Amino acid sequence: AHNAERPGSSTIRTTLDTGLLLRTWVAHPGPEAPHADFQISKEHFFIVDFDGDGAMPYKLEDRKLTIYYPEYIAECEILLLNKDSLKIMWSDYPEGPVVYTIWKH
Repeated sequence: AHNAERPGSSTIRTTLDTGLLLRTWVAHPGPEAPHADFQISKEHFFIVDFDGDGAMPYKLEDRKLTIYYPEYIAECEILLLNKDSLKIMWSDYPEGPVVYTIWKH
């Protein structure tokens, strides 16, 4: 959806452990990854390497995460969440789920 309506704030309605989720995540840790990919907080989904303001409002309903970018809406399903891993299936990424680990730098 282009030029989508963006909510003024993020909402969380989930049984997932938000203490595990609300962190900074990276898909490819190590020296080849100069920065994390994103950070999830109660206030926003923050894209680390974004041209402009990287703070996006989001909605988390059970395992469905909807992120409201200025130009479009991204959707995904959280398949796995544990103390050091987050596995997400992005609706616009047909290659399969992406596994993220906690950013440790």
